[in-house]
Amino acid sequence: MQKGFQKVYVHSCGDGVIATPVIGENGNWYVGNDDTGVKAEGFDGKDGEMGPVGPQGPKGEQGDVGPEGPQGLKGDAGAEGPQGPKGEKGEQGEAGLQGPVGETPELAANLTTTVAGKALDATMGKTLDDKISDLNIEFEGFKTSFQNGCNTIAGKVTELGCATAGNAGPNVIAQNIEIVANKKYNDGVAATKVGTATASQVLSGYTFTNNNGVGLSGAMANKGAVNASLNAGQSYTIPIGYHNGAGTISANSLASQTPATAAAGNISAGKTAWVNGVKIDGTGTDNTDRYNEGRDSVALKRISVGNLWTTGQDSGTIDIKSKYAKWNTLSNANFVFACGTAVKGGPQGQNDTTRCSPSLSYNASTGILTVNPNVNNNLRIEYDILLFYCE
Repeated sequence: MQKGFQKVYVHSCGDGVIATPVIGENGNWYVGNDDTGVKAEGFDGKDGEMGPVGPQGPKGEQGDVGPEGPQGLKGDAGAEGPQGPKGEKGEQGEAGLQGPVGETPELAANLTTTVAGKALDATMGKTLDDKISDLNIEFEGFKTSFQNGCNTIAGKVTELGCATAGNAGPNVIAQNIEIVANKKYNDGVAATKVGTATASQVLSGYTFTNNNGVGLSGAMANKGAVNASLNAGQSYTIPIGYHNGAGTISANSLASQTPATAAAGNISAGKTAWVNGVKIDGTGTDNTDRYNEGRDSVALKRISVGNLWTTGQDSGTIDIKSKYAKWNTLSNANFVFACGTAVKGGPQGQNDTTRCSPSLSYNASTGILTVNPNVNNNLRIEYDILLFYCE
């Protein structure tokens, strides 16, 4: 081992301080500023013959990695306080007592050793420095790539209408992207607000958009298939709403509207009529002519059915069966009192027609005509009754 200040890397035994052992001018090992009193060289021996270089020993097995402990919750970062003023340099204190001599550290076998107190030799220290340097280079490349990506995204966001600096941080870029997205959405919504339909013009259960809003609900009633049957002269009022085109408005059959039993002979010639949906031309004699013929051919006749006397309030009867053969076809209308109905036995023997109002009642089942005098005294009255009939 060469004399002088040769650095080695040492892990302390758990106090967290990295010490650098060095060989002092007196040939002893120093840890920090403390002389360990241990010589850094042995006694000179006799030079021996140089032996052959031995083979490299096998690489030892890597130890098991211990279990990783759970990561604790990250606390909130406190606000950085202001830097205080620099204090005055204090006086140098008295030197402390020299500590006990430390043990010579044992060199670690490789970079993965985690045992406390193991030191790294110069070769492994160099390897560690190289790895740190490589990581720094790789990290710088990552930063460059990340920044280039941010620059590209910032440029696109700027093109879309929201100015964004190339060196803007991810949070600023994300906020500006949201601004662009909201603007595009609002512009898109505004562009869809077209149309002139109203709720009453759109079927209920469906939505639509007009220049007043988006996603409006229709209110038109769904009438489906509407059907109606009409007779001649009738009308149908179409209800407001949606019709699916399957409904029908039909006319009832003419036969159902012209029920009748007349035949052509029952209808006057030159006249027409609809019977059960069929138009019929009349062939019969005109009914007016037939009526006139019948009227002219019938003669009104009369006969006297005799005289009848009543006394006081007592009624009298006449049997018509012996007077007229068709007695069972008669009614009250065929009988009248003859003029000159007299009252006998009045004051001073004078006729008196002012004190009676007789009435007739005919029974066609028995042929008996009854006369009621309708007086309030005991007068004796004679009636002359006429029968009228046609032949």
